[in-house]
Formats: sequence, C-alpha cells, structure tokens
Amino acid sequence: MTSSASRLKQDLDRFQEFLEQDALLSLSDSERDRLLEEANSLGERLTSVEASFLLVGLLGGTGVGKSTIMNALAGEPISSVSRQRPHTDHVILYRHEEAPALPAPPQGALPWQEITHRADAVRPILLCDLPDFDSLLTAHREAVLAFLENLDLLVWVVSPEKYADQKLYAFLDRVPKARENFTFVLNKADTLFQGESPSTGYEALATVSGQFARHLAEAGIASPLVLSVSAREALDAPSLSPWNQFPLLRQQVFQKRDAKQVVAIKTGNLDVEASRLFRRLHAEVHTLERLEAALDRTGAQIQEERPAWERGGRQILSPWLESKPVRRALRPQREDLPLNGPGLALALLFGQRSRDPDALAADPRWQDLSPPEPVAASLRKRLEWLEDRLARHMLDQNLPPAVQAKARSALRKEERFEEVGERLFQAVSERMARPLLARMTGFRFLQGLTYTLLLVLLVFALGGAPAWRELIQAPGLGSGLHLLSSMVRTLFSTQGLAALGSYALLNLFFGLRFLLSYRRRLDRATDRAVADLTHALTQVWTRELDAVLQDLAALRADVAARKDALAGLSKPKSSGSS
Repeated sequence: MTSSASRLKQDLDRFQEFLEQDALLSLSDSERDRLLEEANSLGERLTSVEASFLLVGLLGGTGVGKSTIMNALAGEPISSVSRQRPHTDHVILYRHEEAPALPAPPQGALPWQEITHRADAVRPILLCDLPDFDSLLTAHREAVLAFLENLDLLVWVVSPEKYADQKLYAFLDRVPKARENFTFVLNKADTLFQGESPSTGYEALATVSGQFARHLAEAGIASPLVLSVSAREALDAPSLSPWNQFPLLRQQVFQKRDAKQVVAIKTGNLDVEASRLFRRLHAEVHTLERLEAALDRTGAQIQEERPAWERGGRQILSPWLESKPVRRALRPQREDLPLNGPGLALALLFGQRSRDPDALAADPRWQDLSPPEPVAASLRKRLEWLEDRLARHMLDQNLPPAVQAKARSALRKEERFEEVGERLFQAVSERMARPLLARMTGFRFLQGLTYTLLLVLLVFALGGAPAWRELIQAPGLGSGLHLLSSMVRTLFSTQGLAALGSYALLNLFFGLRFLLSYRRRLDRATDRAVADLTHALTQVWTRELDAVLQDLAALRADVAARKDALAGLSKPKSSGSS
C-alpha cells in the first residue's frame, strides 16, 4: 500500500472511531449510520485497490460527439453513433473481449450494458459512455453520481455550442473525483473553421477554448487541461489539421502507466471521496466552536450572577427555616428538658412539647425532613434558570437541535434537583442530630439547690425556734419527737398555713423564673441553630452552582478536545480535491 493510501486508511479509521465513539454531537443516529456505512465502503474499496484495468468514463451533454470520440480512441468503430441508447438510466461499457468482465451491478445501482470489442488499442482500458448529463432526471442524476465511484479517469466532452451550459458546471461540482484525473475536451472544433479563413478559425478557437477554461476556473478547476479536437477528423481523415489535439487526447488516455501510477490514480479518487466525507467533520468543527462560545458565555454569566444566586437561595430557604414548625422541630424533646420541680410542671402545663412525636405528626413535612413543595418548586425554578441561560446562548449561536439537547443533558437538571434535595436533607438531619443546648449541668444544679433551700426553710418554719433549739442543745429521741410534734401542731395552725402558702409561692416564683430563663436561652439557641442551618443550606445551594460551573467546564474541555481531534482530519486535502 502506498504512503498516500496508508494515510487515507488511517484517516478513515480515525473517522470511523469518531463515529463509533459518538464524537460528533450534531449527528442523528440515522446520519451516523449512513456516514459509518460510507466510511466502511471507502475502506473496503481502498483495501481492494489493485493495479488492474483503468476505467475511463466519457461524460457530456447531448450531441457533443462522445460516441465518435470513443471510436476514434479505439481506432475503429466500437460504438455505433446511431445506436439508440437508453441514455437516461444506463451506462454503456466497452470492454475488450479478452479483458475480465466486471461483476454484475449491485441491486439498486445504475445498470450498465456491456459491449465487447477487439480493438487492441484500448485493450487495457475499459471505456464507459455515461448518460447525457443534461437529459438526466433527478433520480437518474443521483444514480450516475453513485456510479462514478467505479471510474478512475473522466473525460468531459463539450462542443462549441455546449461549453457554456451551466448544467455541466453544476454536475461537475458534485463529482467526487480528484481534479487531476479530469481531462476536458472541446470536440467538433472543426466547425469553427468551416467557411472561415485559417486565421479567423484560429481566433474563434482561441476565444472558445479560452472562455471554456475561464468557466472551468470559476468552477474551481485550477489550470484545467483543455484539448481542442475533432474526433470525426481523427476517425475519417488521413491526416489531422495542425490545431487538432486528438493525439494529445490519445496520449493522455493511453499513456503507459506502471502499477504504482495506476494505484495512485485510484487512491487519489478515493481520497477526494473521503475528503468530501470528512467535510462533514469540517462543519462539526464549526459547530463545536459555536458550542464553545455558548458555554463560555453561559459560564461567564452564571459567574457574574453568583451573588444573586446565593442571595436567591437564602431568600427561598430563610422563610421556611424561620417558620414556627421548623423552630419547634429544632427544640428538645420533652424528656430532654433541663427543668425539674415546679419549672418542669409549668413547662408541661404551658405546652412545652417541641420535637415530640405529636408535633412531628402534626407537621408531616418534617417526617422526611424535606423542604416543603413551595420551597422545592422555587429551587427547581432556579435550576431551570441555568438551563434557560444555556439554551438561550445556544440559540444565539444557531446550534443544531441535536447539539442543544446533548449540551442541556450535561446539566442533569432532574438528577441535580434530586441531589440538591438529598444534600439539604442531609444538612438538616445533621443539625437536628446535634443537641440544641448543652447539658446545662449548672442550670440543673441551681434549680436543685434553690428548691432544697426552700424546703429547708419550710421545715425550719414549721418546727419553731424553741423545738429546734432543744434538739440542737439536747439531741435525742425525746427532743426529736418534740420537734415532730411541734411541726404537726404548726402545720394545722394559721402560722403553718402561712408557711405552706409562702413555700408554694416561692416555688412557683422560682419555677417561673427558671422556665423563663430556659426559654430565653432556648430562643437564643434556636436563633443560632436557624442561622447555622440557613448558612449550611445556603452553602449547599452555592456549592451546587459550583458543581454546575464544573460540569460546564468539563463539557467545554470535552468539546475542545473533540474539536482539536476533528480539526486535523477535516482540513481539505491539497491533492486537487474540492
């Protein structure tokens, strides 16, 4: 395999790899399958290239004399000029009878009619007379273009009346062959000399051939080889006119080529077909460049609006976190209250329940610690805002719908919403797992000490000073019974009732003071917990924006890598391709 064939094989392998790895974002599945099929077909044809017979095709409009050129090239009639050929949908192939026959055309391909001959001058050449391109229907035109992949050299035949026909140049532009394998023939040039002086004829020939060459140059054929001939004169006349370049045409078609040259001709044509196939990558590179621009603008805009994003998340979360159900849910359960004695009794009397099972049952939103539906809807709307920004910038770049869909999917809007919900749930759960207040050991000890002192004072008041003095001076059973008797008598007296009332009021007073003190501490702790929770959830929300930016950056890096990989393969080849 030649170096050019090896390079083309590598390019085809890379192209198929791009297709199989879904590297082309803008392709639909059907387009991908079609391109992969074409690449496989080109690869098979490249592998089977051999230095065998050259297939030479003659193309031209109606009445330009292709059959006469065919006979003149052969040196004898192999094509009947008057043959009634099915020119709209058949190819006539002229093969030397000793040359191997071509395989039958595949089903659905343009059929051909094979005619054998014994003209030894064209033994190594298979000549193809193709339908007149100016009489083709649209469907037939596509079939002829598909057939051209079998040909190696193309001879384009025009006449002085037909060289300016725009159908020729429109058809020429669609032919997937290397331009260096084209030969252009101005046939019937003898008509320019009929009834004219030689000098006038030469002027007319120079004018027509020059205009023909300019038309070809405008069609993208640089330095075209244009030969002015009269095939009729070459076939019938004993000698040729000085201007008749038919010998050059014969030399161009029948020049002796070694095996390497034949393979180079065939590979060059395949290279042009591959270049046209790879041109799809050139469009993809531009698509990826526009996608890069859309991603850059989206990322920059999101970064600019980062403060608004954080502020918006706080505005959505704060009303929910500062609501009464949330504050109640954050507070300790009944068994965790740091109150005892009258303070605990007052707390229970005044409904200090907080995060008990009844409170959670009354507020089902807290059963799964998830944000309520209005909050979730607001968060979802903010995530949709990110997708809308990307969609708008992609629309500004006029990107294909398939590319837009794949880029939007990279944002993972639904998955992201679920992930945000899980992170919010985790943050709330972690906060609720921590106690709102410390163990408050000192607060508990102060309550116990206060209530104990009040009890001691009550007992001292009920016993009376004389009885206590007697017990202290002469401790014993008698003084003890006397103290107990004094306490019982005092208890049912007016003094005792006053002492009991004072004791109850003092207990109620200190219990209320301890309850109010606890509530103040609880309110301050709840405020701190709500602030901490708001900050934590806002951080979760802000980190989600960072994750979006990271995903956009990853997508952009992937797009840049794809673009760089495709750019080299999509560059037009310099071997005369178009």
